[in-house]
Amino acid sequence: MYGFAPNFSYKELTATNTGFKNEATGNNLARLRSLSHKLQYIRNIVGKPLYINSAYRDRLVNSAVGGSKTSFHCIGSAADVSIMNLDKDEQKTLDKAILSSYPCEFIKYDTFYHIAYDFSRLGNQGALMTFEEEMPNAFPPLKSPTGNIDF
Repeated sequence: MYGFAPNFSYKELTATNTGFKNEATGNNLARLRSLSHKLQYIRNIVGKPLYINSAYRDRLVNSAVGGSKTSFHCIGSAADVSIMNLDKDEQKTLDKAILSSYPCEFIKYDTFYHIAYDFSRLGNQGALMTFEEEMPNAFPPLKSPTGNIDF
């Protein structure tokens, strides 16, 4: 099964201080896993930890933090990250690493970066799994009316 990247856990990518439950399921979970691998790619190039300020937000959490109704955070495709103690060369390396990961949104704020991916447009680069791939037993093979021929 396609799992989360080594340095990014489900718990970390769904953390919230709003007091609301914030669980990614189905395709949102698949996109969140793909996001973890994009973040791992960036971390590996920079060689320093990325700190997640916010990643997946369900609609209630997103509303509570004042996020856009069309935010990539709501579908598990965005993260707000910060990284500590970078010199100018490391900063350039970080910027290049992010850009080479093909984000559809890359916004630099004073204290963090917003990075989002449109996994539907990235094809294999996004490594997105469908819900059927995520939970294969939820979709048993169809049988013909006689029960002996798979469609």
